[in-house]
Amino acid sequence: RCTKQFQDDARYKNDPRYLRIWIRYIDTCSDPTDVFAFLYSRGIGLSLSLFWISWAFVLEARKHDYAAALSKFEEGEGREAQPLDKLRSEAARFRKRMAKRV
Repeated sequence: RCTKQFQDDARYKNDPRYLRIWIRYIDTCSDPTDVFAFLYSRGIGLSLSLFWISWAFVLEARKHDYAAALSKFEEGEGREAQPLDKLRSEAARFRKRMAKRV
């Protein structure tokens, strides 16, 4: 209910508390990439590193789409999602995992 009630409210677009509720919902979905695409289209969470890290994780762990996961990290870095140091740290950890796969 909360996710639907506030999805068009600009005050919550980049509120980490609101995004965490969406992430909890995403954890219950069989195909969370659709939900991330919806959030992206609505501009929800785009300036938060949690959004980009979570999306990249889903792409890596559930979809095994490593190129798309890297793309999400890069887009989040390009948008300077906050906290940026957390995003960069997670992106570096992802790159290390990918280097081990080769």
